[in-house]
Amino acid sequence: MLEVKHGQVLILNQQECKKLIREEEVPQLMEDVLRDFSNGEVINPLKTHMPFYSQYNSYLNAMPCWLKNRNVAGIKWAGSGEDNPRTIGFPQSVATLILNDPETTLPLAFMDSTYIMALRTGAVAAVMAKYCCKKDTRVMTIIGAGVQGTSAFRMVMLTMPEIEEVRVVDINPQATQNLIAQGQKLYPHLKFVAEQNLQVALKGSHLVIPAAHSAGSSGAGILDDLELDPGTTIVGISGGLSLAKVRQRCDRSILDYIKCFVYRINATRDYMKELYGLEVAEVDESVADCEIGDVIAGKAPGRLSDTEIVHAAGVGMGIEDVIVANVIYHRALEQEIGIVVDIIN
Repeated sequence: MLEVKHGQVLILNQQECKKLIREEEVPQLMEDVLRDFSNGEVINPLKTHMPFYSQYNSYLNAMPCWLKNRNVAGIKWAGSGEDNPRTIGFPQSVATLILNDPETTLPLAFMDSTYIMALRTGAVAAVMAKYCCKKDTRVMTIIGAGVQGTSAFRMVMLTMPEIEEVRVVDINPQATQNLIAQGQKLYPHLKFVAEQNLQVALKGSHLVIPAAHSAGSSGAGILDDLELDPGTTIVGISGGLSLAKVRQRCDRSILDYIKCFVYRINATRDYMKELYGLEVAEVDESVADCEIGDVIAGKAPGRLSDTEIVHAAGVGMGIEDVIVANVIYHRALEQEIGIVVDIIN
């Protein structure tokens, strides 16, 4: 078993992290930590948003937290470099993470969090779907067959195995076929439909997961002007309904962290106006009816009827990454994976 002494750090790369966590574990971890947040057992300050516009088409977010009931603290340093896939062949969304001992504040581990972020993004969406969908949900539509859409599909199948049909919409036909091919291997009993017409895909769909932005910087959502069936649950990862349309078109709105969402939207108002000429309205906490942690904890309903259109989305919370990273860290010690380095010496 590895030992990390005071002043030392365990370094874990992405491939090592992948070996140490199973994706089927992550939805339950998300349920646990979001319930803990509702019950005050974890601390998650507002994320700090640092945009690099207009010099670079990118930003970074600092996301600290303290899991009091697991005796670990940490911070995720997450970035979005929109030009990365084109210019350097790396993902748009990248992240690293530091775990700390809350008593001494000394660092324990430094690891990739890009893979963790992909897992937990899909897992949070899957947990939201589980708690917000009507009981007879059988048809799911994935909009955007990239990393986030694929992760959401795989995670929803863990939390909602009753799904019978999966519709996939993407502007890239190859991406659609890749997701379907992967899905058919894992779930041969499912009916998969490759659909190019988004409105056709939405008709009769009980669960809709947008994981793709509309083109350009207009601020419009790809679902803004499309018809939604009564009883639809929308779990937004990216794109979907624009903020103004959520309250206009949905009966219920649920977030993971309302205060952080309000801060994050309001923090972008100045540069959205300066760079894109967009007037983004200031928002307050009436933007949502409740938080998903309260729904999981039984303090609030995910929906009030089978005819409600419910919108759920996550702004992203450090606790969601750190709880996964903590599992990875302890398994790395047990299995003697990673490199221990003297840092504070």
